Amino acid sequence: MAFFKRLRNGWHLAIDSLKVVKEHPKLLIFPVISGFSMLAILSTFGIGILILLGVLEKGFGSFAVDFGGSGGAASEFFSYLGLFLVYFVNFFIAVFFNVGLIHCAREIFEGREPSIREGIRFAGSRIPSIMGWALLAATVGVILKILEERLGFVGALVSGILGLAWSITSYFVLPVLAYEDLKPTDALKRSTEIIKEKWGESLGANVSFGLLGFLGVFLSIGLGVFLMAGLEWIALGIITLVGGIVLTILATTTAHTIFLAAAYEHTQGITPSYYRGDSLDNMFVPK
Repeated sequence: MAFFKRLRNGWHLAIDSLKVVKEHPKLLIFPVISGFSMLAILSTFGIGILILLGVLEKGFGSFAVDFGGSGGAASEFFSYLGLFLVYFVNFFIAVFFNVGLIHCAREIFEGREPSIREGIRFAGSRIPSIMGWALLAATVGVILKILEERLGFVGALVSGILGLAWSITSYFVLPVLAYEDLKPTDALKRSTEIIKEKWGESLGANVSFGLLGFLGVFLSIGLGVFLMAGLEWIALGIITLVGGIVLTILATTTAHTIFLAAAYEHTQGITPSYYRGDSLDNMFVPK
């Protein structure tokens, strides 16, 4: 399938996903709670973690110097440890609420009214798997960061290639964690198997979600600036600009997660009613 034809098909998939969000706007609560949870946890415990790491760094740094070692090595170690903890918290919270959202999407696909409470409860039943995946993803993230910082240009290139490979192989991890409740390595293996068996429009759909996000942000900025041009509309212009950007981000991220759920359902031989038959039929190209 030609690139622009794939892109057009991906656009249809993105629009269909946004229709689900439009009919069930309460699904936007998931990314909202996720964002506030990250801010609350990192702001509340982040300072404590930084203080603890600082104390440990100072202690171990002095210990290393006393015994002829390098205090700089200790400092670098604790910097990466802090980065790992930040990654872990971010991945855990994001995956937790996305699993809840995917559960709600499945309820919608099966003709039932989704419940935010039930979605969160369902995600709670997957905490061991989610925590394991967050640990694995945080470890990979830190390794890529180390390669990038230690090896200069070559490290950045290698990190970019490995990062792309990781993004592709882990593409279906979210629905796999939600539906199959596998261990982290098994979830990655299962996601890779699906990618090997069926691959195609998911890439085009990603580009379409990005384009939708860009258009939403562009329109929000344009309308906001236009309103602020008149002094009496400055407040309304600011609200329109900021609110439009936030709503665009919430809508596109929610729609993309719903798309992942639909794409996974399709690989299992199930056709969600919200999606066009031809788009789903052409969504993947057998290897």
